[in-house]
Amino acid sequence: MHRYQENVFEEIFPIVDPNGEVIGSASRTECHNHTFILHPVVHLHIFSSDGALYLQKRVKTKKIQPGKWDTAVGGHLALGEDFETGAKRELAEELAMENVYILDEIFCLTHAYPDKTVRLHFMRTLLPEGASFAPCEGQQVRWVSLP
Repeated sequence: MHRYQENVFEEIFPIVDPNGEVIGSASRTECHNHTFILHPVVHLHIFSSDGALYLQKRVKTKKIQPGKWDTAVGGHLALGEDFETGAKRELAEELAMENVYILDEIFCLTHAYPDKTVRLHFMRTLLPEGASFAPCEGQQVRWVSLP
């Protein structure tokens, strides 16, 4: 969901309590302006059939963790969006992949950044056989074998 403010459209995020229950809404600016309003973020871990994890190196222009390795897919939930829908939307935006089955949520935690606090939900999916994709932002990517 977006809100029209001062000649720009701005994303509207759900605000959640420490248990993840939606208790309101706020704009991206309100959430990322040292207010530490708790809002949900989803990260999707993509695994290959042999158990390798797909990672991407964040572009250097990103505000958070520029140039560092991260999950390939992640982002804020839109107001009214559930985690599976948000993960699928981010997957389509970031890797141009659709119709992917989300297996489950791995875990959830709350993390405070210097300018915001988020409730991170980590989900996982298995890359379908024969699926192809490419990062839309042109960043480096790699498959990492896990022990």
